[in-house]
Amino acid sequence: MAKVALVIIYNHSYIKNIAILDVLYKDRFDCIYHLVPFYKGNQKNVIPVYENGQNFHGYIAQSYKDINSESIDHYFFIADDLLLNPAINQYNYQDFFSLSRDASFIPSL
Repeated sequence: MAKVALVIIYNHSYIKNIAILDVLYKDRFDCIYHLVPFYKGNQKNVIPVYENGQNFHGYIAQSYKDINSESIDHYFFIADDLLLNPAINQYNYQDFFSLSRDASFIPSL
């Protein structure tokens, strides 16, 4: 079975959402990261990024060294103000998106 990391992207530093989203997704995903602009706390799964919220595409490049792991097969990116369909979890996301272990939802850029 492929291992997935849920990566939650914040366009503003809404740190109160971190605990709420961890509770919502902890039973569905074992590996959860939060990419939070200008985060100053010390929670291990929260990665500070330094970019304007309108340019959040740079967050992924900035956090790459922290989220990159050979044990992760897929990275599932969502926004902090989006609620993922409750039926989707780390065990069935591949079925929902027709992904094999070596595939990606966006086949090319």
